[in-house]
Amino acid sequence: MKKIIIAFWLISAVAFAQKEYKDEHMVSADKITRVYVDCDMGYIYLEPSADNNITVRSRKTVFSDDEKYADELTKSCKIEFKDDKDVLRVLVEFPDWKKSKLFGGIGKGDLGKELEVILKISLPANVNVDIETSSANVKVSELKNNYLTVKGSSSDISIENSIGTASLELSSGDVSIIRYDGSIDIDCSSSDIDINDTRGNVKISSSSGDGILEKITGDIRIYALEGSIIHSSSSGNLTIDGTTGAIDTRTASGTIKLRHLENNEGRFFASSTSGDVQFDLPANFGGNLELESTSGDIDFNAEVLLDSFRKSSENYISGTIGKGRGDIAIETVSGNIIVGN
Repeated sequence: MKKIIIAFWLISAVAFAQKEYKDEHMVSADKITRVYVDCDMGYIYLEPSADNNITVRSRKTVFSDDEKYADELTKSCKIEFKDDKDVLRVLVEFPDWKKSKLFGGIGKGDLGKELEVILKISLPANVNVDIETSSANVKVSELKNNYLTVKGSSSDISIENSIGTASLELSSGDVSIIRYDGSIDIDCSSSDIDINDTRGNVKISSSSGDGILEKITGDIRIYALEGSIIHSSSSGNLTIDGTTGAIDTRTASGTIKLRHLENNEGRFFASSTSGDVQFDLPANFGGNLELESTSGDIDFNAEVLLDSFRKSSENYISGTIGKGRGDIAIETVSGNIIVGN
């Protein structure tokens, strides 16, 4: 049995041999203010430059034991560099899969399994980047004062330890932003979003996906999100205008506004030390409700909206609405609580 297993692994190693083709392009950033990248798939890495040059290192890897096929496939994948006044254009042209099969390919029917393209771009500060892609994953680290724009279909985006402005437009693919100083604008259809330890305003528009936002300093606006939201910040206002999932939000001094919530049996928690919390009840909400403020005012028409009281005082209201399984809990120290329908 052991001999059979060893033989199997030897065959696999031969069948999936890989061949690499590397190239490098360097240009001074004296007259370049923007880099435009058009790369449909693969990986794009953005990192700081050690000098005033923009350097693009490319690597094309072909997974095939057929050397002739590997050479033809990599030649048919072309990477071009064009200087257009103050813009450096990096254009990756992938071969048509139907044509590549004429080379006598493996026949898997998936070009992405035979060819991998990696672009590693080193940038000085203040050079902006525009990326257009279908499915290339983008990773950004340590950039300073760069304006980043990404338009993709199914790309995963990772940004960390950077300063600048980020505008991301995705159909799908996940977003992770950690330790970022600057404004963030995300427009996506079905992405999970994780933002942690940032300073600057955040705007998110999404039709589906979950959002995790932690240690954020700055205002946050979230629109039409189909998914749940977890949020924590030391300062800055939060506005959630439309979501179908649960909400867990905590802030020290910002105002929290939750409105147009669609889950009538959802779980909603909001906590603020000195900021106000404004909460619009979901239509036909059913479940438990608990409001508590240490020294702030509570504006809630309990006699009209609550079906049953458990406890009520100037700073604490508890009861039920309808017969659902939802749960609303709002607490502040000195901030006011305003709940309406």
